[in-house]
Amino acid sequence: MSKSIDPNLGELYGGLSNIELSFDQFDFGHGISLSKTYAHFMAPYLLAFAQAAPGKPHPPPWKSAGGGIAYDITAEIFIPREFSPPSFFNRVNTVWLLTALLRLITAPLIFAPVLSSQSIKSIAGSKEEPYFWPMEVHTKRLVRCPPFDNVNYLTWIRNNWEAAGWLMCKNNGFYLAFRAFDQSTFNTEPALALVSLWGALETLFSPSQVELKIRTSSMIAAFLEQPGNQRLEGYRHIQKLYDSRSKAAHGSGHDEGEAYKETFIVLRRALIKIIEANHLPNKKDLEALLFGGNSTHSGEKQKASDASK
Repeated sequence: MSKSIDPNLGELYGGLSNIELSFDQFDFGHGISLSKTYAHFMAPYLLAFAQAAPGKPHPPPWKSAGGGIAYDITAEIFIPREFSPPSFFNRVNTVWLLTALLRLITAPLIFAPVLSSQSIKSIAGSKEEPYFWPMEVHTKRLVRCPPFDNVNYLTWIRNNWEAAGWLMCKNNGFYLAFRAFDQSTFNTEPALALVSLWGALETLFSPSQVELKIRTSSMIAAFLEQPGNQRLEGYRHIQKLYDSRSKAAHGSGHDEGEAYKETFIVLRRALIKIIEANHLPNKKDLEALLFGGNSTHSGEKQKASDASK
């Protein structure tokens, strides 16, 4: 198989690790599915000592080296040849999006180490040599976040993955915030991950650069909590997390790991709510929530409802 093969041109399979399925297959629509499988993927280190000619393998001698990487692949995402992704993503990024939403909604430690040209479960009996592309080959994770208790997580993804993709396409700030959240567990430094999460929260909830702590904390609390003591407690808790972020940014913090996990949960709640609403709140929306007015989004939905009558 040619080394120049394009994963976006044929059937594509994303091998997943750190996920256990209690069923054989789940349909996400458009022919895309998640199914149970198993393979132990091993990639020992191998060295060559001369440059390769274009389109050719490296010439010998080759020498093996100790070490390498290995993963248990326990599920696979299938992207059929006929699927034409909307303009916001290609087929490879569709695998990433679905994997990232699995991390968001159920288990932060799920990852997709490889993409394959063939179904993982069919490779053992196939005469054709599969082609693998590395995807998420990180060997360390920042924190061992427990899985979230959501038995309907796959139905949630089926109902929301296209909306999530369109939000990322239409708003680069939302895309960057989602990426910051999704990649934070791959960071090896809690302080850097914490600063990254707060950069995402500021992007979503503080369009102004004035009085960041008060403005951002109040907007997040207004977006996530109902008015009253619950919102006030949320506001105070988020302010404390912002203080931890500031200390981490200036190298004077301690126990950033705990602040990171709590900030991770706050941002997770916000991202889920934004995706479910299929709307990124703007400054007027957030001010309306804070002061009890009507948001532009609710006004747009009311106009659409009136027009349909």
